[in-house]
Amino acid sequence: MKSTQTKSKSPSRRAPRPVRVPPPLTRGEEKFEGASVLTEFDGEFGILLWQSLRNVMLWSATDPARRKGLFSPGADERRRVKLLSTEVDDALRAPLAVIARLLADPAGADRRRVTTACLKIAEWAENRDSLATALAFTQAAALSGTNDARISYSVGRLARKRAEYPRAETWFRRAILLGRQGGDWESYALAFVGLGNLYAQRGNLTAAQKSQLRAYRAAKRKGLRNVQGLALHDLFTVAVKRNQTREAEELAASALRAYGVGHPRLPFFAHDVAVFWINQGFYGPALTVLSALQPHFQKPTEQALVLANIARAAAGANDMYRYKEAWQAASSLVANTEATEGVASIYIALANSAEAAGEWDDRATAAKHAVRLANARDEAGIKAMAEAHLEDVSKGLRSTTEPAPDSEPWIAGHADVLADSFAKSLQVVGVAAR
Repeated sequence: MKSTQTKSKSPSRRAPRPVRVPPPLTRGEEKFEGASVLTEFDGEFGILLWQSLRNVMLWSATDPARRKGLFSPGADERRRVKLLSTEVDDALRAPLAVIARLLADPAGADRRRVTTACLKIAEWAENRDSLATALAFTQAAALSGTNDARISYSVGRLARKRAEYPRAETWFRRAILLGRQGGDWESYALAFVGLGNLYAQRGNLTAAQKSQLRAYRAAKRKGLRNVQGLALHDLFTVAVKRNQTREAEELAASALRAYGVGHPRLPFFAHDVAVFWINQGFYGPALTVLSALQPHFQKPTEQALVLANIARAAAGANDMYRYKEAWQAASSLVANTEATEGVASIYIALANSAEAAGEWDDRATAAKHAVRLANARDEAGIKAMAEAHLEDVSKGLRSTTEPAPDSEPWIAGHADVLADSFAKSLQVVGVAAR
């Protein structure tokens, strides 16, 4: 007799549903699309850039089947004439010419060439600190029909640098989804780094730490040593802000190993570690690193931050001549600077150094500048620090330059050894570049 027992059916294996990438924010507080380009570049050149941007955005937003006849007859010829008659940087002529050809044949335009043209314009603009234009053209590249996670990450990075936090977050999350879908794990991990930095800038350290841990774990899993270094660097920064002294010191050594000798981000990390040591009252190791750092920075804001912290370490070491020299040099470098990323932090560093030196007028001046700039960029943590300085000055409170109460004795010896390691590594690092 045959068995009537039925075989259990194995569950059907359904193909995973594709994750829909939500549309990111594409506008900040601009009155109209591309308005920010016209704020950075005026005259005929500014109009040429703006028109080129609008052309790409219109083309990208139009269904490919309906692009034929998108632009008026003769538009390409008029654009070529304008391109020849306008003073344009040589590096921009080729990419602008690609966009001009788009006007002639929008239906047959090569998406990759259009994307590349936009990225070249964006790179040119960022190298000149014209971040609004860089953001606009990077975003145009991302919207030109590509699902490139790296480009979406770049949009988020630039939006964060411009303090457009809601837009930045949507683009970082887009990069995470695209990176996971396309197996671009470096962009995936970098987007978590970017999110972590965004949360840290807004004062949400818990969310910042979670994002950086996700970045580190993804980078370690995929063998991405560069991103491991970036994530450990930022985890170190979060630990410092949370007064987790032992964790910060251990992360400093781990990040140095992950970065390795010659990494372009090493000077920035070395600077952060030096500031951590200053806060612990270890001025010798801090000055060792800060002195080795000076040749590695060329941007005025970066030079100013190093000098501000040299001033603070010198004040802690009772070297008032070096304090005053460094403080005045740093102040001159950021005088009349706009509310760009990092400038408010420089004034906090100047206020801290003046506090250590007992220079109340210097402290109040720097703190007032920090409040103004932090307000402009919605940097809540920096604003709170600046207001605390002003409150102390108004009450006539003085602070000591002794090591923090929770400093652990082993850090002193460890800091001396680690400072020497940083100094040796910095000898082989080229000029720092972001």
